[in-house]
Amino acid sequence: MNELRRAILDDGRPQYILARLIETTETRLSRIVCGRAAPTLDEQRRLAEVLGVEAAKLFGVATPPSPFASAEKTDCNRPCQRRK
Repeated sequence: MNELRRAILDDGRPQYILARLIETTETRLSRIVCGRAAPTLDEQRRLAEVLGVEAAKLFGVATPPSPFASAEKTDCNRPCQRRK
Protein backbone atom coordinates (compact mmCIF):
# COMPACT_ATOMS: atom_id res chain seq x y z
CA MET A 1 0.00 0.00 0.00
CA ASN A 2 1.41 3.39 -0.94
CA GLU A 3 1.90 6.16 1.61
CA LEU A 4 -0.82 8.39 0.18
CA ARG A 5 -3.43 5.63 0.37
CA ARG A 6 -2.33 4.79 3.93
CA ALA A 7 -2.55 8.45 4.99
CA ILE A 8 -6.05 8.76 3.50
CA LEU A 9 -7.21 5.61 5.32
CA ASP A 10 -5.66 6.84 8.57
CA ASP A 11 -7.38 10.21 8.12
CA GLY A 12 -10.78 8.53 7.99
CA ARG A 13 -12.52 11.06 5.77
CA PRO A 14 -14.02 9.85 2.48
CA GLN A 15 -12.19 10.71 -0.74
CA TYR A 16 -14.97 12.98 -1.97
CA ILE A 17 -14.49 15.17 1.13
CA LEU A 18 -10.71 15.23 0.67
CA ALA A 19 -11.18 16.05 -3.02
CA ARG A 20 -13.28 19.08 -2.09
CA LEU A 21 -10.75 20.19 0.52
CA ILE A 22 -7.91 20.14 -2.00
CA GLU A 23 -10.09 21.72 -4.68
CA THR A 24 -10.11 18.87 -7.19
CA THR A 25 -12.57 16.24 -8.37
CA GLU A 26 -13.10 12.88 -6.73
CA THR A 27 -12.11 11.23 -10.02
CA ARG A 28 -8.82 13.16 -10.15
CA LEU A 29 -8.01 12.26 -6.53
CA SER A 30 -8.83 8.60 -7.18
CA ARG A 31 -6.48 8.56 -10.17
CA ILE A 32 -3.71 10.12 -8.09
CA VAL A 33 -4.19 7.58 -5.29
CA CYS A 34 -4.20 4.65 -7.75
CA GLY A 35 -1.10 5.95 -9.54
CA ARG A 36 -2.86 6.60 -12.84
CA ALA A 37 -2.24 10.35 -12.61
CA ALA A 38 0.68 12.35 -11.27
CA PRO A 39 -0.27 15.09 -8.81
CA THR A 40 0.86 18.62 -9.50
CA LEU A 41 3.14 20.27 -6.95
CA ASP A 42 0.16 22.30 -5.75
CA GLU A 43 -1.93 19.14 -5.31
CA GLN A 44 0.93 17.52 -3.40
CA ARG A 45 1.16 20.53 -1.09
CA ARG A 46 -2.60 20.67 -0.50
CA LEU A 47 -2.89 16.92 0.15
CA ALA A 48 -0.02 17.02 2.61
CA GLU A 49 -1.58 19.99 4.39
CA VAL A 50 -5.06 18.44 4.60
CA LEU A 51 -3.72 15.05 5.73
CA GLY A 52 -1.20 16.55 8.14
CA VAL A 53 1.71 14.66 6.61
CA GLU A 54 4.84 15.91 4.85
CA ALA A 55 4.65 15.82 1.05
CA ALA A 56 8.02 14.05 0.95
CA LYS A 57 6.55 11.17 2.94
CA LEU A 58 3.39 10.97 0.83
CA PHE A 59 5.01 11.16 -2.58
CA GLY A 60 8.60 10.12 -1.98
CA VAL A 61 9.83 13.56 -2.95
CA ALA A 62 13.41 14.12 -1.96
CA THR A 63 14.28 17.32 -0.19
CA PRO A 64 16.24 19.47 -2.62
CA PRO A 65 19.89 19.84 -1.68
CA SER A 66 21.05 23.01 -0.07
CA PRO A 67 22.43 25.51 -2.60
CA PHE A 68 25.36 25.83 -0.25
CA ALA A 69 26.06 22.09 -0.07
CA SER A 70 29.18 22.31 -2.22
CA ALA A 71 30.48 25.29 -0.23
CA GLU A 72 30.03 23.34 3.00
CA LYS A 73 32.40 20.66 1.75
CA THR A 74 35.22 23.01 0.79
CA ASP A 75 37.65 25.05 2.79
CA CYS A 76 36.17 28.52 2.31
CA ASN A 77 38.61 30.11 4.74
CA ARG A 78 41.59 29.80 2.46
CA PRO A 79 42.21 32.61 -0.05
CA CYS A 80 41.13 32.02 -3.61
CA GLN A 81 43.92 31.48 -6.10
CA ARG A 82 43.84 33.35 -9.36
CA ARG A 83 44.40 31.55 -12.60
CA LYS A 84 47.37 32.65 -14.62
